[in-house]
Amino acid sequence: RSRGVFERIRGLADPHLLLGMDRALGRIEAALSATEHIRLVTDYDVDGTTSCLILHAALDRLVGRRGTVAQISYHIPDRFTEGYGLSFRAVDNAVRDGVRLLITADIGVRDHAAVTRAAAAGIDTIILDHHLPPGESVPPDAVAVLCPPQAGCSYPNPALAACGVSL
Repeated sequence: RSRGVFERIRGLADPHLLLGMDRALGRIEAALSATEHIRLVTDYDVDGTTSCLILHAALDRLVGRRGTVAQISYHIPDRFTEGYGLSFRAVDNAVRDGVRLLITADIGVRDHAAVTRAAAAGIDTIILDHHLPPGESVPPDAVAVLCPPQAGCSYPNPALAACGVSL
C-alpha cells in the first residue's frame, strides 16, 4: 500500500479515505493477476488526458513489479463523434476487444446507462471522477466509484480534480 508515501508528503490526504478505494484496488489486483484486458477511458480535456497518463504509468509499474503480462489499452473519446462521457460506442468497442475491466477518469459518474451496458456485457467498471451534481447518485452497477463529492466519502477535499483522484 502507498499510505506511507502520502503521509510523508505535506498536504496530501490518505487516498484510502476515498470511498471505494479498497474495492477499486482489489478489482485492479484481480485483473492483473488474471491478466485481464484493462481499458482506460478518460475525458479528452487536460484533466482526463493527465489522468490517463497517471493511471497508465501506475498500471505499467504494477505489471512490471509483478513480472506478469497484462493488456492495458486506452480510449480517449472524440468530442465531435462521441460527445462527453462514457459512450455506448466506447463500451461496445470494449466488448468487441475483450476488455474485462474499464477504468474511467474525469467521466463516468453521470453515465449510468453506459455503466449498466458494460455490466450486462460482463465488463466491470471503476469510475474516478469529480463531476457528481449535488444530490445525484453514482452508477450502482459500477464495481467502485472514487468521487470525492459522493455521499459517504470522507476524503477531506471534495473539489479534488480527476487527475488527483487518479494519483
